[in-house]
Amino acid sequence: MSTQEHLEKIKTKCQQLLAIANTALLSRHQPCGCIVCICENEQQCQGCGAKTCGTHPVGAIPNPVYDTPLTSPAIAGWRATIAAITCLRDMEESPLIGGVERKVAKAALLNIIAAWPEELLK
Repeated sequence: MSTQEHLEKIKTKCQQLLAIANTALLSRHQPCGCIVCICENEQQCQGCGAKTCGTHPVGAIPNPVYDTPLTSPAIAGWRATIAAITCLRDMEESPLIGGVERKVAKAALLNIIAAWPEELLK
């Protein structure tokens, strides 16, 4: 895979992760006293500590509370990665940038690639 292809895959992966993170998630601790299951098994809790408050049917939480995912440091990292790739590519290709700056931009892009090996992009 070429450097440019790898960088494009990193940007795409960051955008995918941002889209997932921006989806509202039911808060684990609800005001009614319920603790929402976080197990991957949709049929039965696998022991994550979920419990029902007993005042309503299971899964029918009145006035549910959702987490606001936009406060996550991971989200800031994904946004920063996208911005850095865009900026550094522009620096690499700009006729106004000197040789030293162009080398610094290339080195920074290679560091981003090193932080995002191919197995993370699947």
